[in-house]
Amino acid sequence: MEAQVSSMPLSDATPALLSSSLIFYKGSKITDGKTALSIDLIKEENGKLLYPTNAPALDAQGKALSKSDARPCSPAPKNIVRFCVHDPTKKYLIYDELEGDVKERPIVIRFAAHLPDSAPPAPTGIKAQDFPKASHSVFVAFQASPAKDVVSYKVYIAPTSELLSSQSTAQLSTSSQVAMRAVRADEAILLDTPLETSSCRFDYRKACMFKAGKEVSIPSPKDSSEKTPLYTWIQSNGEAMFALPLFVEEDKGYALSVTAIDKAGKEIDNVKQKMPITLAVSLDDLPPSAEGVVGILESLSSQYNADEKSLTLPSLLPPVRNIDNSPITDFSEDSGYVAYYRKNSPIIPTEMDLLSTFSTIVQEQRGTTLVISLASTNPSPGDSYYLVIVAQDTSKNPLPSSFTPKELGTKPQLLTIPQSP
Repeated sequence: MEAQVSSMPLSDATPALLSSSLIFYKGSKITDGKTALSIDLIKEENGKLLYPTNAPALDAQGKALSKSDARPCSPAPKNIVRFCVHDPTKKYLIYDELEGDVKERPIVIRFAAHLPDSAPPAPTGIKAQDFPKASHSVFVAFQASPAKDVVSYKVYIAPTSELLSSQSTAQLSTSSQVAMRAVRADEAILLDTPLETSSCRFDYRKACMFKAGKEVSIPSPKDSSEKTPLYTWIQSNGEAMFALPLFVEEDKGYALSVTAIDKAGKEIDNVKQKMPITLAVSLDDLPPSAEGVVGILESLSSQYNADEKSLTLPSLLPPVRNIDNSPITDFSEDSGYVAYYRKNSPIIPTEMDLLSTFSTIVQEQRGTTLVISLASTNPSPGDSYYLVIVAQDTSKNPLPSSFTPKELGTKPQLLTIPQSP
């Protein structure tokens, strides 16, 4: 916190001099027309208390008085710290204004510092990354502000880092180029362990399941108006971390920053205290559903042509939904389908095996008919083929290394090459 010092009289005494960090007060007690007490210790330099002449203030034993000799004296309210140094058994060399001489007398030194409440520090450790198996979304994660009176956080989203770094938070709050999202810290969903945001398992037609001790379902935001929840967990060092899904435009870079807001609504100005900035890009890794090919795979043997060593799948319906049940907008005949297979596998493949554990096979789309050629694999009667056929969008989704058949709404189907008639 950056303390600003201003005068705060403790009694009818008048402030004598403003130092770099403290204000000292000079007061006099008049007894029978004589000065019983006069305080001229009004300067502090390098931790030492000085007379106006810059001579050090000494106690009766000749020890130089320092700021550390002071003790709190009835601090109230908490942002006004009052100090006093008083020991009636000891005498100090002080300057007597009335007599114009230095006298050895008992004194009370009073001074106070007013520390206005400043804005909470911005969160640290801010980072952003693409929301996996989704589109138009990113995760922003950050460590909690160390201030104890934080009630909410504000996320700034801008097209460039220069825009965030060159303007105050007041200017950013009214800028048409900057989007904002405010979230309350006390409404965050508490997780058992740190949230692993880099990967997830997709629950078909629902949402991604992320690891956080147990699996947690976190849907990606579908538009900028959706108020996705804030998630939090406690790190091994006892500090709190937060993560927030955000809606952004696809394949476009963004600069993000986070500030903390306290109970009084105070926020750093991004002038004296700068906001941390991180960069993020949302990638389209949301694949089409495998709908339209599942049903026609159930009678593979009757669709196999032994002469051409090919498999013909008629009445193929193009997908209309992505795996999260959102409408598909990036599928075409040019992107088409991908056929995966395993031949004579000693281990029966399951719907939980990654597509990358299968091999791809030549296929050709002819209108609503898909023709898969097995000729390059030298099929023989009795050979077993486990086939998985998936729709592919213009961004080449799904990525074989990221998805299983189950996540796409399908499963491996068995084709046994029939015996020759």
